[in-house]
Amino acid sequence: MNRNPLRRPLYLLTLVFPALILPGFGFSQSGRQPRWVNDPQAVYPDRDWLCFVETGGDRPSAEAAAMNALAQSIRVDVKSVTDMNQTLVRRVTSRGNNSLSESAEYKKFAQDVAASSTVSGLIGVEKEFWSGRNGDTYALVRMNRAGCSDRYRTLIAENERLIEALTERAGAMPGTFDAYENLAFAEQVAEITDSYIMILSVLQSEGALQKPRYGNAGMVKMLLQNAARLVVVNIRIAGDTDNRLSKAFAAAFSTRGFRTTARAGEAAYIFQASYRAEPSPQQDPDFKYVNYVVTAALLNKQNEELMSWSLSDREGHMDYARAYQQALRATEKAINEKEFAAALDAYLASLL
Repeated sequence: MNRNPLRRPLYLLTLVFPALILPGFGFSQSGRQPRWVNDPQAVYPDRDWLCFVETGGDRPSAEAAAMNALAQSIRVDVKSVTDMNQTLVRRVTSRGNNSLSESAEYKKFAQDVAASSTVSGLIGVEKEFWSGRNGDTYALVRMNRAGCSDRYRTLIAENERLIEALTERAGAMPGTFDAYENLAFAEQVAEITDSYIMILSVLQSEGALQKPRYGNAGMVKMLLQNAARLVVVNIRIAGDTDNRLSKAFAAAFSTRGFRTTARAGEAAYIFQASYRAEPSPQQDPDFKYVNYVVTAALLNKQNEELMSWSLSDREGHMDYARAYQQALRATEKAINEKEFAAALDAYLASLL
């Protein structure tokens, strides 16, 4: 399996909305009322600034109202995008050595995410405050159209290069989980970059936006779906007398877009598992118990183990027949909804 690093740097630093709330604009004013309170356009004209003024009973509420107005104007869920950035950091960082987390670019990216976790997530927001004698606080938030547009253009261009690098890497190893995961990461980067483009469209007062080279997140998602369909897994389950567990394991792969088959020659991967259930002697006269164990492993064509999973537990009922069925249902649920699904997703995430 191809584990070579990207042939060009990964510009991960550009994924996050940096914490660029500029210093020197967070102060409170009192005394003479500034002109922007009643006429912000006279001070910060729309041709140069994206500007909003809101009031509140105190500074936090006024600031929150102004930031909400700013966020609504750009038509992007800024918090969701910031949360997505942080999720990407946690996922890649968990890999430890021999992953993106070891690169200098990535380490700086992670630092910026930590620094920006408590701020608005928008680049270049400037703020002013004024407290009136009636107790109300006025908050002004603004973004300079020219300066902020330049920053977003830079982020968009760098993220385009990252998406292209991930797509190129996926194209070099078709039919593999690695290709799928690189494109899954690329899709998330594209979603973030689409948000940057939306913000830029609001900031940019004139001129048409240039379409990004990757198209949009929807187009990258199509590449991801196509890559998933090329991944074929051969399912082999021992001890599955009525084929229920085979169907459950196959569903776990197919819901993620992968194909499964009973013919080994068609598959790049082998998934083998075994299930065993047996009576568990207990001193309870009202219940019968069954111990059950399931073990599974995902292998490549060279029979090298890529991931493993196991589960053991006990189920009880009023008779053994129903206790066996209860154990089987518990195993199906663990495969479809809980432990196995989480283990499979963790393995896929580890491929970056």
